[in-house]
Amino acid sequence: MVAAESECESGVAKVETQHSFVNGLVNVLTSGIYTPLTVTVTCAAKDMSAVDESEETVVSLPYGSDYAQIMDAFDRASDMAVANEQPTYVQFKRNSL
Repeated sequence: MVAAESECESGVAKVETQHSFVNGLVNVLTSGIYTPLTVTVTCAAKDMSAVDESEETVVSLPYGSDYAQIMDAFDRASDMAVANEQPTYVQFKRNSL
């Protein structure tokens, strides 16, 4: 069991699990008694207030966006992150009253 929440003050953003070659080898050598697993936990950002909200670091879209709009936003954010070699955030904004 991985207690990632206790290590991430702002919550968990992503958990990746992986069976590596070495993990599989240990599983075979122990006849399945022990099956190790590599776990990578990415913590959520503390808040967006310290982030430079320039067009180079944030992709914004309104709450209630449909699936295609959300997928497009994440595609643009990943392209921007690679091009700028820095984190890029997807931000869902509510309409101001």
